[in-house]
Amino acid sequence: KERLASTPSLKDSTINASTSGGVVTLTGKVKTGQLKGVATNQAKRVACVQKVDNKCETESKAAPTPKTKNPK
Repeated sequence: KERLASTPSLKDSTINASTSGGVVTLTGKVKTGQLKGVATNQAKRVACVQKVDNKCETESKAAPTPKTKNPK
């Protein structure tokens, strides 16, 4: 938790971490998929962590696909 909280790029994210038997489960929200990866990598750097299960959701949504009209 401390490593995630001290990572500047994750300061605007809401991430909860729970551990059990060397497995860290991350939940919460991050702005992008890239930041989700940053959170995973930071958790992996902690001693005794064997696996990271990142269940964080990303806030960014893909732009809606414009509807095209079928030519007649």
